[in-house]
Amino acid sequence: MSAFLIFGFVSDSLTFRRVAGVFENTVMVVYLIITAFTIFVVNYLRHKENRSAFLEKVYLFSPFVIQFTLGGLFSGFTVFYFRSGSLVSSWFFIIILLTLMLGNEIFKKHYEHLAFQITALFTAIYFYLIFAVPVFVNKIGVGVFLLSGVVSFFVMLVCMYLFYLFIPGQIRKHKKIFVIATFSMFALVNVLYFTNIIPPIPLALKKVETYYQVTKVRGEYRVMDETKSKFLQRKTMYISPGDRIYVFSLVFAPAKIDTMITHRWQYYDTIQKKWITESIPSFSVSGGREDGYRGYSFKSSTKEGRWRVRVETARGQVLGTIVFNIKYQPELQELEEKML
Repeated sequence: MSAFLIFGFVSDSLTFRRVAGVFENTVMVVYLIITAFTIFVVNYLRHKENRSAFLEKVYLFSPFVIQFTLGGLFSGFTVFYFRSGSLVSSWFFIIILLTLMLGNEIFKKHYEHLAFQITALFTAIYFYLIFAVPVFVNKIGVGVFLLSGVVSFFVMLVCMYLFYLFIPGQIRKHKKIFVIATFSMFALVNVLYFTNIIPPIPLALKKVETYYQVTKVRGEYRVMDETKSKFLQRKTMYISPGDRIYVFSLVFAPAKIDTMITHRWQYYDTIQKKWITESIPSFSVSGGREDGYRGYSFKSSTKEGRWRVRVETARGQVLGTIVFNIKYQPELQELEEKML
């Protein structure tokens, strides 16, 4: 099962490409349905007397099905949320997802307990609807996030009602645990969202780079960059005082979603030992382009030293960050032209 869990995560990383993709959402919805149905089956058969040989095998195999489907869901969530946000700002939420995914193997013996099953099911439903609802309503923001929570509770209530029709005794027995667990998870996710720890899914930063010049030419962008770039080394921009530095970003958004993106330009003050915000230009993003919506900002009269530009949503959720150095050097750099 451990090897299969790793295989499932790798396969999700390779096959789950777009948060709004039909294939990706179909797989996740099917996983959720199978999980809910299997939870019902295993708890219904637990108290059924004189189970046949076939039903006995179904009962013994069902916890593994639950483990498999929840493992697929949480690994898929990890892939999507990791791609959506900056690891620096969203590390806590990413750790939670990784813990849930790995805990799927560590706590597999608990998959026989209804309280654990229901808590895991609600968590999976909530994490899925956080990005599925914005895609469906073509909007993002606080109101849509809160709507995701309301819809999650509604879906969970429907599941609990169906469970109650067939296993009322078990539902009544664990009712208090269900309420505490679901509301605790709901409260935790809301705290993470309003502190900007949850990545701004369904948006995803596909590229962010610095250039010496950016010009829009007949619907395309012509950029000027150094001919030789150093791999895995922080970029240094060599300029003369007063020259412009450009930051170009590609942000993916599902079709019909329009939102604002900001570039937060920050300079590291070596005396105060902290990042100082110099400017926050913004531009609108229109969804639907497979390679991401292209936008850029620029700044002139920049100081020498360490800089970073954080690509953020209007609420301050960080999609990604680029860090670079600026050094004054009057000689012209050898530049090459690229089209984006």
